[in-house]
Amino acid sequence: MPTRVDLSRPLEDHQHRARPARIGLVGFGPHVRESILPAIAGTDLGTVVAAYAPLERDLAQSYPAIEFVGSLNRLVLYPGLDGVVVAATPQVNSEVLAECARHGMPMFFEKPLAVSSAVAKSFHELATRGSVIGVGHNFSFSPALRRAKQWIQSPDFGEPVALSINFLASKPRGDRWSLGDPRRSFLLSHLTHALDIVLFLLGLDIELVAGTVSEVEGIATAALLLSSGNCQVTLLAGNGAPRFALQGSTLGSSGARIGIDGLASVEFESSTATGRELRVWRPSTIHSPEWIAGYRDELSEFARVIRTPSESGILQDSLERAIRGLQLIDDVLGGT
Repeated sequence: MPTRVDLSRPLEDHQHRARPARIGLVGFGPHVRESILPAIAGTDLGTVVAAYAPLERDLAQSYPAIEFVGSLNRLVLYPGLDGVVVAATPQVNSEVLAECARHGMPMFFEKPLAVSSAVAKSFHELATRGSVIGVGHNFSFSPALRRAKQWIQSPDFGEPVALSINFLASKPRGDRWSLGDPRRSFLLSHLTHALDIVLFLLGLDIELVAGTVSEVEGIATAALLLSSGNCQVTLLAGNGAPRFALQGSTLGSSGARIGIDGLASVEFESSTATGRELRVWRPSTIHSPEWIAGYRDELSEFARVIRTPSESGILQDSLERAIRGLQLIDDVLGGT
């Protein structure tokens, strides 16, 4: 059963602040420099001490506090290292998995976890043997989506009966990671996020009813009809928008509606004996972009679990959602 969302405490648990977790990075591309490093810097739960990034070693002089090592094995055996965050190609993830599991090293993978659900089986097998493995679909760690899930789970919402998600990104486009398959590249880049949002909000019991993937002048789109018990789900994803846009709406059996507008606004609207009631959640202007986008809390949760591996339920949920999402992507490609 998915872990219930509890907003009475942030994911960053202050009682476990002994010393910052010493984190190693695999990969040092733009995503690491623009999102991962600022997110880690935004919390005192972790600090990056080493990196294995053979394609970006020329950046070492710009980051003197981080030691760039020459091999994955040297990174995993780096003195005092507590965990590894991986933001590389999905093909590299399996190599990292094997090396980290061999030495009992906790690991956190930025999406996509793997290129297919068949490859992802090894991640699940090692997690069942005790390896600490998390997956970074950052939107599901965002405060907006956590608030939406909390409201979906509230008694006055009832049972979800309809959910729609529109997930439109601007980039990347085309073939990625040398897959030689632009459609799979698109689904692993963008549809994986949208599916993870659906799985986060409703649970793993999601089935594909119908799905299509198309491309027009370099812009890829996917339209899916899914079902989750009595809930009907429509999902639209694309990669040709001028800027990122996320909209969602869900209807409960009580007649209540929850609306999601990007990561900056969530509404709960219901009817009462005296009229309509509207609750609105918005982040504060003092909150960082990394917190709003979910990067800070996903990495804070990883650092927290490094200290208390027995409390890894949220990370375990992220892995199970990633694997189920890959299964659904395989289903989409198998039926189009």
